[in-house]
Amino acid sequence: MENEENQENIEQNTEATKETKEQTKEKTEEKGKVTFTPEQQAVIEEMFSARFSREKKKSEAEKEEAAKLAEMNAQQKAEYERDQLQKQLDELLKKDRWNEMSKEANKMLKESGIASDDQVLGFVVQDTAEATQEAVKAFVDLVNTKAEEITRQKLSGTAPRVQTSPASNMTKESIMQIKDAAKRQKAMAENIHLFQ
Repeated sequence: MENEENQENIEQNTEATKETKEQTKEKTEEKGKVTFTPEQQAVIEEMFSARFSREKKKSEAEKEEAAKLAEMNAQQKAEYERDQLQKQLDELLKKDRWNEMSKEANKMLKESGIASDDQVLGFVVQDTAEATQEAVKAFVDLVNTKAEEITRQKLSGTAPRVQTSPASNMTKESIMQIKDAAKRQKAMAENIHLFQ
């Protein structure tokens, strides 16, 4: 019965499309402004046909889906709902496992002296406890290695040298015996305590 109605609708749509084409053609001819070459007319008709067939396929697919849902019995509907609930349960269990693993990873990182945030936890938390523990260990080793490298770089500089001037061992008499006046004045300035 539905097929007969669909067929009638399709025929009516086809007739309406033909009538619209004829009316458009008549109006175009009446105005005399727009004329199409046979190639252009063929392209336009092809576009109309393609659009009509797409809409027809879409309508048929929707009707098939509605018929399929209507044919589902109570058991099939219950199975569908059960599948949906199972998906939700699996997702919640996965989130719960991630939360538990992130707590353990956070605890291990704190024991190693590393502060953690969501980004670090996202990096180290894995599906299993063993994998998470290995990831945390690898992360801690990486952080410690980098910290040691940075410390070594900072400490690798040369120590400042303490300059001992020979003038500090000088006496007032040895300063006065310097013949060059500029050097003598410099030595006096460096050892001013001897002349006070």
